[in-house]
Amino acid sequence: MRKKVRIILLGCTGVLCIFMLTAASAIENPSEMLIGAEEGSKPWSVKAPVNCQSEFTRNTDNSWTFNYQFPRVTYGFSERNSKNTANLPVEIKIPDPVFHLEIMNNEASGHMFFLHATCRDGSVWSSRPLALNWTGQWKSLTVPSSEMYCNTKGKINVFEPDIVKLSLEVNQSMSSRLGASGFYRKGQIQVRNIRATSDKNQHAQRKMIFEGKVFSDKKTLDNAKSGTLALSPLETGKSRNYPMKTGVPFPEGVLTEIGKLQVLANGKECPAQTKILSLWPDGSIRVAQLEFSADLTGAVSYGMAYGENAKSKIADRKPICAEDDGKILVDAGGLSAKFSKSGGKLLDELSFTNAKGEKVGVFSTEGCKSVLRNKDDVCFPISGKTVEIEQSGPLSCVIKVSGIYALDGNKSGYSFSSRFYFMRGSKSIRCTFTFVNESGITDNPMPDISIEGAWDGKHSRYQLGVDGAQSGSFKGKEIQLFQDGAIYENQRVKYPFTISNGAETLGNGTKFSGFMSSENDLMKANIGIFECWQNNPKKITLSGESFAVYLSCRESCRNGTPRNNFYHGMSKTQQFMFGFDEKDTVLDFLSEPFLMPPAGWLCSSGVFGKMDAEDKVSFPLFEKTKDNWIRNFSVLPKIFGDQYGLRDFGDYFSDNPDLWMNLETAVGMALFRQFVRTGKKEYLSLARQSIMHYADIDTCHAPGLGRDKEKEQGAVYAHTTQHAGKNNTAERNLVYLQTGGGGHDWYSEAAYLYLLSGNERLRDCVVLHADATVYHIAKYFKEDHVLAREYAWPLKNLCSAYMISSKPEYLRASAKIMNFFSYWRDAFSTARLGNTLGQPAVCLEAIRDYYETTRDPLARELFKIAGQNMVDNVSFPLNSELPSDSLYNEDGRVMILDVLPDLYEITGKDEYVKKYVGYLYYYMQNRICDPTTFWCAPHFLKSMKSMGLKEPFSKPFLPIISALTEKASGKSTGEALIDETEDGDFTVSVSRVAAFRMGRVARGLVIGNWEGYPDSTENKMRTEEPRFTPEHFGHIRVISPDGKIVLDEKLKEYYSKTYTYKIPKDGTTGTYRVIVKMSDTLYHEILVDSSLPRLTLLNRLGFPNIGTVYFKVPEGKEFQVKVGPRKSGRYGGAVLYSPSGEIADEVYWAPSNTNSLFTLKGKGAGIWKLERAMFSTTSRMSLEGIPDILGASPEAFGK
Repeated sequence: MRKKVRIILLGCTGVLCIFMLTAASAIENPSEMLIGAEEGSKPWSVKAPVNCQSEFTRNTDNSWTFNYQFPRVTYGFSERNSKNTANLPVEIKIPDPVFHLEIMNNEASGHMFFLHATCRDGSVWSSRPLALNWTGQWKSLTVPSSEMYCNTKGKINVFEPDIVKLSLEVNQSMSSRLGASGFYRKGQIQVRNIRATSDKNQHAQRKMIFEGKVFSDKKTLDNAKSGTLALSPLETGKSRNYPMKTGVPFPEGVLTEIGKLQVLANGKECPAQTKILSLWPDGSIRVAQLEFSADLTGAVSYGMAYGENAKSKIADRKPICAEDDGKILVDAGGLSAKFSKSGGKLLDELSFTNAKGEKVGVFSTEGCKSVLRNKDDVCFPISGKTVEIEQSGPLSCVIKVSGIYALDGNKSGYSFSSRFYFMRGSKSIRCTFTFVNESGITDNPMPDISIEGAWDGKHSRYQLGVDGAQSGSFKGKEIQLFQDGAIYENQRVKYPFTISNGAETLGNGTKFSGFMSSENDLMKANIGIFECWQNNPKKITLSGESFAVYLSCRESCRNGTPRNNFYHGMSKTQQFMFGFDEKDTVLDFLSEPFLMPPAGWLCSSGVFGKMDAEDKVSFPLFEKTKDNWIRNFSVLPKIFGDQYGLRDFGDYFSDNPDLWMNLETAVGMALFRQFVRTGKKEYLSLARQSIMHYADIDTCHAPGLGRDKEKEQGAVYAHTTQHAGKNNTAERNLVYLQTGGGGHDWYSEAAYLYLLSGNERLRDCVVLHADATVYHIAKYFKEDHVLAREYAWPLKNLCSAYMISSKPEYLRASAKIMNFFSYWRDAFSTARLGNTLGQPAVCLEAIRDYYETTRDPLARELFKIAGQNMVDNVSFPLNSELPSDSLYNEDGRVMILDVLPDLYEITGKDEYVKKYVGYLYYYMQNRICDPTTFWCAPHFLKSMKSMGLKEPFSKPFLPIISALTEKASGKSTGEALIDETEDGDFTVSVSRVAAFRMGRVARGLVIGNWEGYPDSTENKMRTEEPRFTPEHFGHIRVISPDGKIVLDEKLKEYYSKTYTYKIPKDGTTGTYRVIVKMSDTLYHEILVDSSLPRLTLLNRLGFPNIGTVYFKVPEGKEFQVKVGPRKSGRYGGAVLYSPSGEIADEVYWAPSNTNSLFTLKGKGAGIWKLERAMFSTTSRMSLEGIPDILGASPEAFGK
């Protein structure tokens, strides 16, 4: 028989509250406890932030009202944990409790609600957060104790059913409007029917716990197929015997055994060595590495056969290297080598068989060695050497040699690691060499680090360079080549090198190719240094007796400047090749040859993400914008000054020498994915340069200098300038999970590039970083962390590291982050995980990556729940088709585009794609070429194509007004000209682009409880800010050729929006004037639709924000172009092209040319073109001698 018991507690206003308990036998062990609203003896207590008014009051309908307030906050993320708590002393001893309550939210604030239970042992248990993102109805909340977590350190994670306090917490999450800059400071909720029941089965909610296990579906192996695949060179070369290594991706389930592969040369099997680089979750091969000797001349067509009928015939051949009595011996046919496991040499012996059939020794008994010389000219040889066979096979092998530089026990502070690659039948050796600064010195000028050796026999002749090479006989002193950094001469930027013999100068030039040779009657030794001038400074010495290649060089015209400092933890990897009687192989090595499957296969494999090959028919505007961005990215550094160097090459360049932005690895991923889509070698080379810079320079490769030395090694430097942030401090700003870098910690592209190229150095870096992440998760993980994207990037990186290593500890660490996201899954509907679309979107990306890595069905469910929570709550301003993030033109917002197609595939809701087409093309329309766009868009384009969706614009718009502020531009009026040759209807579209700084200004706005931009349901503003008080924000007027006003309208909205107007047929032809005037002085651009056939701009501002500018010169006119930097202290330049396409004039400037204007001169009728080599295209520009009217294409002038 059940027994009812009443416990009397005091309500918060002094009246009694009555708790109804239903117990099986006694109060000490009830099965149900109901907290009512009658008078009691114990009060609720409220704890609010400082200077905030909050109260918890009883209502007449047996519910409570919680009015709460939060303090004003700045942009800082740490303040998002501000909270209000209502606490009630209780005595609950229900076993396996499940808590129930009903809650009403009176304003969709996006704050987070928690239920806490404090046990008698002091442990505090918390529910999963509930997002307060609805209004107007009661919701039931059920909280099983099995889903609560203990957030008290030192307590056993076992729930004890002896509860002494219940707490209701409301946590500030800035905003429910994802993408908006504001937040709610106040809120009100009502609660009722708080109960605790006993439920041993805990069936109320389904658990979503992750353990880091792989769920393999062997059914996919039924997809195993046989077929052939073309392998094409990205460009042809000269070598007929090049040691080729390439990775070939396969769709899941297609290739099940590595032995079922053949390389085909003109349809016949070509000897090849294969290796598995990565597996799919079902155990099939994700990426297979192929190594073979390739003819790059184009005379041989290569392909690959896979499946049952493609079994390799070389598996039983003897490996080309072996260990023998403390030595490693290599016999590659025409080339032999010996590596000793002791001593101070890199390579002890090397010999080859020359064209006469004679065996020729390359080095003397001193072998090939490496030496470090510090700033005091002290020489440190190799010490503590280790030698290992890293890979061995019948066709190729890799020998790894590592150590430090030390002299008589004194360490130099630098370590090194080198790899030597041998291929059967090749007389060439490719080498990679990495050195690491472990000195503990934060500001450390680069030392001399050389690879050098003495010849076995005197050499008589040398050659330095290929075209226009310096060559001759060795006479007297050694020949020296020195490649310097950037210098300026007569407004031209150069990277000069000088060749000398003692005091005598033998020759000079710019941008040394990296090729050299030394020969005698028995052999010709060719040496190639890959990307030699780009990694300046460099020094090469040659004599009849020896050679030395300085991979790092102290000498430079920039010596002593910050650019020449190599900070603690930085590394640098460089490549070189020895070729004996194989000049063409070395020359091809310098051009980075690849044999690759077609772009369609790379895309359809799914290895590098979901995407289709480039499609200029379906997406002409996107593809053109992408090509223009990559072109600028590749061209601008080449003509900027000082954009190269041993430390800086591959970085995210800027026209500001103080703004080298490391951690911009969106660049590497964007370039890599666009290579996958296009198969263009230039894109792959640029991606490699960016990714290698990140892996070498932006990652800490040495034990740390702070209190936790293990914490730093393997971490990456924070999102900052000058590579290392706080350069002169012992512990710099390194990113793991929750440091000040905002979680910018991207390694997936390094793993992808490893799979395609087989570059083991990239694998080293990925694993080093993953190990550091595992260590940090174990020691520093916080269950209540605020900026959750700082956990998303590590999760993505761990999944990528598992993809190439299969280390189970990476998945175990990943599971901890997945459980974090599972706990916060309701928070995806708010700004708790980040107040822009990109921040929770990258969390979704990470969840998706975990699912793709493990195939855990719960991960797919979590992605669906969290994704729908997020997308269904994105903020859209009133009457706007663009989300609030369009108020900004920053990069991170577009990351949502990468996950929307996955949500569409899982839910079948096509609005997840259709609704955001305009969002992607907002960036295309406004020429916002951020690399993140080109990284995240491919998957979205694939879905657009499958759904038959078209591009909404055919061309980008042009800026009729481009201004930071009225003070910066001096004007707020712009004018465009439309030349109508035939009378007819036409449309005029203008678009306002509101940018990031506007968000800072708008923080002064207040509407009720909302602080930030105007509410999406109330298009009103109250503010003292004068820039928001005009009746309208802008005005557009169109004047016909005969002077009549045919359009006169207001531009009312403050946010980004496109306005389209129809200009009817009016019986006139000629030039229409489009005049736009802005009433406010906010940061903005006003753009006009450039798809009109003959549209030009009046260059009133002198800051035309167009990458390439065209203008028309009348017959017989001479003119001048005045051009210069937008701001002082910037790099830049401009090139003027004549109507025939030839360069007519050019100019470049260094940061020292403060606010200078430079003159380019021209003469002759026709359409001229000006390219400004500015990272920011808003350089100053004006025309003199001709009308200052500009177009974005020759067609704008009727050509």
